[in-house]
Amino acid sequence: MAELDAEHDACAAALAELARTRSVDALRALIKLYEAHFAHEEALCDAYVYQRTVDPSDASSFNADENARKSHYADHARLLDALREQAACGDAQVPAAFIDATLRGFEGHANRYDDAYAPRLAAALAAGAG
Repeated sequence: MAELDAEHDACAAALAELARTRSVDALRALIKLYEAHFAHEEALCDAYVYQRTVDPSDASSFNADENARKSHYADHARLLDALREQAACGDAQVPAAFIDATLRGFEGHANRYDDAYAPRLAAALAAGAG
């Protein structure tokens, strides 16, 4: 969990830099951080939290973890898509309204998804599961 906490801190610092400078370079740096962080987070979640998301004996049954996994990872894609779209638009500076939405998006994602898996991941890591 310390690794993910450090990654979240790095993302927050990159968001603060984007807010301070409004530069496309800061936006590109944020994209790279998000890509690396989301890939790491997804690998850990798949290994320790969502490892039993598909029951091959009954693929039609409802699985709350599978739904949580899909929506969590879709939100990662949504956040990255918005950043990539803004980076590609050619603006000299990143619009303040976009930065505000990006800050709120990161916070909302952490509150909605990361807070939901954190206790399970911490417990699994502490138990040496996987």
